[in-house]
Amino acid sequence: MPKKQSNKDILTRGQKYFESKKARPQPAEITFDPENRNEYLTGFHKRKLQRQKVAKDFKEKQLHQERLDERQRIRDERKQAIQEKLQLIKDSQAADDSDSDDSDDNDDNDDQEKVKQSSDKAKAKVKVKVKVKENPQDDDVNHAESDNDDEEWNGFNDEDNRNTTKGILKRKVVFENADDDQQDQAVTTVTIEALSNNDDLTNGSGGIDLYKIAKLNCVELEKSEEVLKESVIRAQKYAVLSGAVPMKPKKKKFRYLSKEERKHNAWKERGKKAKSISR
Repeated sequence: MPKKQSNKDILTRGQKYFESKKARPQPAEITFDPENRNEYLTGFHKRKLQRQKVAKDFKEKQLHQERLDERQRIRDERKQAIQEKLQLIKDSQAADDSDSDDSDDNDDNDDQEKVKQSSDKAKAKVKVKVKVKENPQDDDVNHAESDNDDEEWNGFNDEDNRNTTKGILKRKVVFENADDDQQDQAVTTVTIEALSNNDDLTNGSGGIDLYKIAKLNCVELEKSEEVLKESVIRAQKYAVLSGAVPMKPKKKKFRYLSKEERKHNAWKERGKKAKSISR
């Protein structure tokens, strides 16, 4: 039990404290730095802004770390799922291999025969019919004489490559069955239509000049990149409006609560506590 104090001890307690404080060593002189004093008295706003900046940096670091942790968690989940799928595939392959070992020996001969048959079918004769339309106006005449111009094609010659003009290639493939060889015989019909005024559309090296073709079609190739960028931007905006791409939410601006807001929030908290106590 604590010692019972008398009235004298209680009344003289302050005097004893004063005497003990007086006995302590006191500084000889108290000096103030006027620059530090002035900075303290005039730097309240500056220190407040500094605290806001530190708090904002701390909040950004926290959000960045949360994003990194979330990405790491997603990567780990995907890696785990892939490992599980690979394990299932390996198990199924092992089971299939064990079941198919007995039947592989019997099927080797059949596979070799099928390979030989496919190689024989690949050696089919190919005939190519070529019709050249030098002028679009002479279409009917060339169509009437097409039967006499059919001949076997042995490849392109260097002279043909130098003399012929480049045109639009249309290719049509027709497969027919041969009666004698009982093999698939491929008959290919190729139609080449020359471009009108092809000499005017060629450049110095003999190739087709794209700028001249674009000019005839009222197209400016100089503005192709600009038009492409505008179309990409328009497609992105349309995707956001149609809901295909979610719209990015605007980042909420960080700010401190004002004095009135803090007072109002404290008043609401006190009201909630009073209601909880009364219940």
